[in-house]
Amino acid sequence: MIEISVKAGHAHKQRDDAVVLALLDGRKLTESGQALQEAAGKTLSSFLRKFDLSGKFGESRVLYDVEGTFSQRVMLIGAGDEKKLTLQKLRVLGATVARELDKGGARDVSLYLSELAVRGASMAEKVQAVAEGVWLGLYTFDKYKSKKEENKRALRTLTIMVPSRRDLDDAETAVARARAIAAGTNFARDLANEPGNVCTPEYLGDQAESLTHEHLNVTVMDKKAIEEAGFTALLAVNQGSAKEPRFIVLDYQGGRKDDAAIALVGKGLTFDAGGISIKPAAQMDEMKFDMCGSAAVLGIFRAVTEMNLPVNLLGVIPSTENLLGGAAYKPGDIITSYKGINIEVLNTDAEGRVILSDALAYAAERKPAEIIDFATLTGACVIALGAHATG
Repeated sequence: MIEISVKAGHAHKQRDDAVVLALLDGRKLTESGQALQEAAGKTLSSFLRKFDLSGKFGESRVLYDVEGTFSQRVMLIGAGDEKKLTLQKLRVLGATVARELDKGGARDVSLYLSELAVRGASMAEKVQAVAEGVWLGLYTFDKYKSKKEENKRALRTLTIMVPSRRDLDDAETAVARARAIAAGTNFARDLANEPGNVCTPEYLGDQAESLTHEHLNVTVMDKKAIEEAGFTALLAVNQGSAKEPRFIVLDYQGGRKDDAAIALVGKGLTFDAGGISIKPAAQMDEMKFDMCGSAAVLGIFRAVTEMNLPVNLLGVIPSTENLLGGAAYKPGDIITSYKGINIEVLNTDAEGRVILSDALAYAAERKPAEIIDFATLTGACVIALGAHATG
């Protein structure tokens, strides 16, 4: 991850490879942009006219060697209608700027986006949103590419500029919070993007055990332990796979000892071919993503431990593959879950709710304050809600 810091100072006095300014609808510059325009004379105004920049959200242009400034280039990024700005739009702007300047070879950048007005948002919240956008926007997963694209001048440091020195302490805290959230998110992305022959249930368990913190305890059950515990629904789905299942439990005790935990239950199907009720071949490769619920849970624990949050969390992940085989469970089978409820299997491709029945029953036994279920049932969500939500 690149280094992000915070500072207060005038745009035209920065000596970075690039200074980034926001341009609002109607070619309206922010306060820092106006100050730089005064220092640059007519250069900036003529540039706006020449390239017909309107301030439309997301449009951008780069100007080199602007008079009256010390930076090699000035980048203008369209922020659109300031009344419609949100923290999410700030994240998008941060990501857009980072990707474009990284691709263009800029190494050190000063970013003047936190001075944009977002209704109801504090300076710290705006700084956090920009930092999250930068780190998330620069994410790549190219470890398996035989020939990696080289960028000899990749973005190295980025400074988020704030209007006043009084904002620095809160801004630094906000950047640290953004770093933890981005690290957790990108950790989850990495897990999801790994191919199914790498990200097996055993691998998922190893990744859970890699999370270390004084308040975190991780238990990874192998097949023998799962059998002894009685997680029979998970074992049934696993019957068709040569890879042993795992049942992963994470206990984070950062809050008060007597406070009930929030339980996060994540579906960990590291590959789902559908079993005997096999899926169509088209896009079956994407069924490696059926463990994204578990990836989200592990990403949350990564972020929470890095921020040392004063909360109690319980994470539960049942993990297996759902494949075809001579021993695979079949439509019409009746299996008994951990809770003792009999389940009649009509479609083996409904394995998620089967393994989650064991995990949810176990989580409920721990008497949490609430349970949040990460089931990666996006198809069902699309049917119910359209393309507006995932789950």
